[in-house]
Amino acid sequence: MYTEPLELPELSPMVEGDELAGFDDESTGAGFAESQRQTVEDKKKRMGRILSAVLLLLDELDGENLLTVIEEAQFRVAELPGRPLLR
Repeated sequence: MYTEPLELPELSPMVEGDELAGFDDESTGAGFAESQRQTVEDKKKRMGRILSAVLLLLDELDGENLLTVIEEAQFRVAELPGRPLLR
């Protein structure tokens, strides 16, 4: 049985040559994923600082109400320049 060879489709000028080279990781979302990873890392560091502040206050305020300790820790962290509390 004889079949005719398939013709290769022609690419339109919009997707030829150098324009394909501009299609990189950032245009596929890799840049966004890296940004999200950085945000998560920043939040982990922030929460670590808050936890450290709470633990220091627990040492300082032995026997105090835990809610008071947490509120004081939040106040101290909020006093750090340019860093809003995570909610």
